Amino acid sequence: MKLKDVPRALAYVVCHDCFDNGAMEVWPASNLLTAQECAERKQTNADAQGYDSVMWQAYAKLPHKKVWKYHSITIC
Repeated sequence: MKLKDVPRALAYVVCHDCFDNGAMEVWPASNLLTAQECAERKQTNADAQGYDSVMWQAYAKLPHKKVWKYHSITIC
């Protein structure tokens, strides 16, 4: 999926992996604060499970990276 094809949302929760130059898995969020809290929770869980190659972040505007998968439902 191309970045321009991702539906607009107020915020996004994004999972970057270290493969494919940080390709993103994207979920919409209702607001940036909720997205930030969710990303922090997800990152803490990933760190605790030893997934060093995963990075969770919240964005109001998506960075110019490849979108691996877009999920139409919210994650948090």
